[in-house]
Amino acid sequence: FFSSRRRHTRFKCDWSSDVCSSDLVAQNFKAPGNFSYFGLLTGGAVVGGVLTGARVQNVVVKPETSLNTDIGYRYSDDRLTASGSVFYIDYQNRIANQFDPTQGLTIPLNVGPSVIKGFEAEAGWKIARDWRVYGSVSRTESTIKQNLQVGATAYEPTSGKQLPDTPKWMSALSLQYTHGGWTLGTQAKYTGKRYSTLVNDEAAGGYTLFDVNGAYKFAKTSFFKNPQIKLNVHNVFNKQYLALNSGSGSLFTNRATAIAGLPAPSSPSYYTGAPRFASVAFTSDRKSTRLNSSHT
Repeated sequence: FFSSRRRHTRFKCDWSSDVCSSDLVAQNFKAPGNFSYFGLLTGGAVVGGVLTGARVQNVVVKPETSLNTDIGYRYSDDRLTASGSVFYIDYQNRIANQFDPTQGLTIPLNVGPSVIKGFEAEAGWKIARDWRVYGSVSRTESTIKQNLQVGATAYEPTSGKQLPDTPKWMSALSLQYTHGGWTLGTQAKYTGKRYSTLVNDEAAGGYTLFDVNGAYKFAKTSFFKNPQIKLNVHNVFNKQYLALNSGSGSLFTNRATAIAGLPAPSSPSYYTGAPRFASVAFTSDRKSTRLNSSHT
């Protein structure tokens, strides 16, 4: 994708009390991905080294534009850090990446104008000398503003629906203990319900995952600097859950149930979430070696 941004950002801080506020207004532009420009040349023949009779089709996916407004606030002192922001993003020709597992292809498409708005908040508190607690929460409303055209006179009823794979609620809570070379922690993350079709007739339920971790930092040696061994256990209670997204794109479809006069429905596909697993890692910074030389 090619994208560009023009923005105005303003920060205001009271350094005596570690309080900052900010506001951001940005205009963004994103061109369709490279694959949107493949296969646009059809027909024709090469005669005498010259292509004749070919027809160039229009690019199906239109460029995406958006206006992003964000207002934030941050506070910090010796024991407490807290921040929050509210945001409003107005999209035109919103581009979504839809992954087709049967073809193994990511297909970009315009879902039309849409609005994403909400808030984010997080805070960290040092409750005792060796103990810290951290929490975060976000609320996201994502609304498609018009029906999706799928034929000359056919439209999917997407107006007023939520964007797929966009949970309204997400939150996290963690507790950490640090003493000497030891660090121990536990964490819970909640992801809310996500619709898996553009018309919101099927959804994947919300879920909560619990992780635990521990680390021990050894004394430095002549070769190792800050050597540390880490243990992480993900999804401690082996929670079974479904996911729509991967690095290739989201598995959402237009619609899962039939509607008279519209193309046949297509059931969404899902990834199964990662089961419980543990990992152990040893890390260290490499000590630098300084070479000295002298000339006479």
